[in-house]
Amino acid sequence: MLPTATWIVKFKNKIMDYQHITTPTDAALPAVQALYENSFPIEERRHFHQLVSMLGNDAMTCIAVWDEGEVIAMMVYWQLATCCYVEHLAVHPEKRGKQYGKRIIEWLLATAGTQPVLLEVEPPADEWSMRRIGFYERLGFVLLPYDYQQPSYHEPGRFYPLKIMMQAPIPDETGYNQMIGEVYRVVYGVTE
Repeated sequence: MLPTATWIVKFKNKIMDYQHITTPTDAALPAVQALYENSFPIEERRHFHQLVSMLGNDAMTCIAVWDEGEVIAMMVYWQLATCCYVEHLAVHPEKRGKQYGKRIIEWLLATAGTQPVLLEVEPPADEWSMRRIGFYERLGFVLLPYDYQQPSYHEPGRFYPLKIMMQAPIPDETGYNQMIGEVYRVVYGVTE
């Protein structure tokens, strides 16, 4: 299980602070909200008040990543029985291309230990989706060959075709279905 506190990580003589947000009055929340809402279209995210209401959920972790006194990134991930599921990761636009996303994912992988880490990506249909997939592939993730439909945050019964990536080894279809079933139930509140 991943720790739940504030972690300070030194990387190439640069200190990044990973702050676990646990209360709706946390001073980092306005910066996290701006990143969250500006990085993801409404159909790919919860209303922010819904995310804030989930801060007490033991399975969910919302972190603000600080560097040089400012929030430069945010991540929401879930510690489930079958996997660690990354729901959202956003880096401030002015900080992109400076390896912050890489460092954050490397930190998560190191912290997760042997627990598989899963995340959603758009299917490889255009330059940006292929670049995003390439970014995760360089970090050891593999695009899984199985179908995946992301449940809608706002329209029950509606799904969006996405793909799942995780670091190797690739599970068989039964193992994959167990992980996705848990993601559906716990993260999205969908029971089949």
